[in-house]
Amino acid sequence: MPRVDHFDIPADVPDRAINFYREVFGWQFEVGWEYETPRGREKYWRVITGDGSSAGINGGLTRREYPGQPISVGIEVPEVAVCTDLVEKQGGKVLVSRVGIPGVAWFAMCQDSEGNTFALIQPDPAAR
Repeated sequence: MPRVDHFDIPADVPDRAINFYREVFGWQFEVGWEYETPRGREKYWRVITGDGSSAGINGGLTRREYPGQPISVGIEVPEVAVCTDLVEKQGGKVLVSRVGIPGVAWFAMCQDSEGNTFALIQPDPAAR
């Protein structure tokens, strides 16, 4: 059964948000990768929330893409394409079709039948 295994925090000022979460929760941040956007080059920060000895998940932090963008969750699935088909058949929407995060995973953004946004993630080191 696919499980939530990731979260993403959008931030207007990533350095400010990193400082906030580091100081409040003690989370650690490292650059995962850089990518091009219409506004220029951006960083995707990995968020490490613990050492793995207790329950919890890690996540990511990126620059906010649109006003009001909420924190989102990622659900690891065996096949993104199969899940996006199921999302649409059950009344949801595919907001971003399957794309590769090079060397990491296949990814899609969806909305459920209630308008909640979530990511589908299919780990694959061969993704491009």
